[in-house]
Amino acid sequence: MISGDLVSAKFRDRLIATAAEPAAWDEALDQIGDLTGATGAILFHRSVMPGTPVSRGVAEGMATYWRDDWLARDIRMRAIPTQLATGLATDEDCVGVEEMGRAALYNDFLARFGLQWFAGVGFKVAGQLWCLSIQRSPRQGMFEAHEKRVLAQLSRVMTEVGTLTHLLAGARTTGLTAALDRFGDYWVTYDLSGRRIAESDAEPDTGSRVARLRALSRTEPVASQLRRGLRALRQGDGLVRGCFEQVLVLSGARLTIKGIRLTEIHAGFGRAQYLLTLTETRIATLPDPEALRRRFGLTVAEVQLALALGDGLSLRQAAEQRAIAYETARAQLKSIFGKLDIHRQSQLVAFLRSG
Repeated sequence: MISGDLVSAKFRDRLIATAAEPAAWDEALDQIGDLTGATGAILFHRSVMPGTPVSRGVAEGMATYWRDDWLARDIRMRAIPTQLATGLATDEDCVGVEEMGRAALYNDFLARFGLQWFAGVGFKVAGQLWCLSIQRSPRQGMFEAHEKRVLAQLSRVMTEVGTLTHLLAGARTTGLTAALDRFGDYWVTYDLSGRRIAESDAEPDTGSRVARLRALSRTEPVASQLRRGLRALRQGDGLVRGCFEQVLVLSGARLTIKGIRLTEIHAGFGRAQYLLTLTETRIATLPDPEALRRRFGLTVAEVQLALALGDGLSLRQAAEQRAIAYETARAQLKSIFGKLDIHRQSQLVAFLRSG
């Protein structure tokens, strides 16, 4: 049973407050789940994968949804025209009883997490269709006609909240990139489709740090790593605590590429969805590779590994940069230790940087 508080002025103000504090969305969705007699709710946009707010009751299921690409098999997407026309769609608008009984979405995915029924409140923000997806279990039951009438009223409120968040997102993103400019880091932002929106403002050929980094961002292998970072952010693969990081060593400099999803500051409603940065740290001058090889009888591969470690890379990062297996790198490092009569990686780095 849906509570009348769902469409009260007090709860509307509660939702409006999330525009100023996007981190409060998860809690707000928990409350929507409680007020609608549901297991939970999700802010859903099929192009923002994953990262939009989700209530605790359905968080595990949504993680599986994105990971196992249930989006491509989600027959509820048929309800989009109804959402556009009326602001609300339920299972009855996209699937019949017989099909529901045999559909993989219901039997292999939803049932696994104790879910069955949904109501999708459709709303538009900056021309993009969003859905407040409310999920119920078999026991909680389908959404009745009088409940649908209440839920349909949420479409206007969600449009208002999403639009305000979108406007504030621009200011937040500008503040973030302004801080990066002060540190002299190169940055670039992208929209949902992966198109570049903006980048660090620096005149080419001025010799400034940002101009140099921007030039490097257009050369290999930096450009390919930036593309890899964007792909990881969009697909949610290969991220550590929601972030992408890759280290390269080029011409005596350690280049670090980092990427984040901007959903943390605007719940997905902003135009800029992804941010990649490129920073540079100068490193100590290392021994001549040929002299190192001759003096200690190292192989070419061992010299390359030793210098990568001397540049500050971890063993795993050095293996990835050289496209070799981690175990191969470990074996080479052990051989280097034997030839230099040392026993720790820190000793190797100190030796290489001692001049």
